[in-house]
Amino acid sequence: VDGSQTRVSGPRLVNLLAWFDNEWGFANRMLDVAGHYLRAAVPDQQVPKD
Repeated sequence: VDGSQTRVSGPRLVNLLAWFDNEWGFANRMLDVAGHYLRAAVPDQQVPKD
C-alpha cells in the first residue's frame, strides 16, 4: 500500500493505492513462451510441457 496515496474521502470511504509484484508468475509465463518457441523451432526435439 502506498501511504502517500491513501486518503479518507468520507465517513465510510477510504481510497488506497495498492499493488503486488508477481515475479514468480511472470517468470513461469516466460518459461512457457520459451518452450513454445523451442517446440516450434525444433519440432523433433523432446521439450517437456511442464
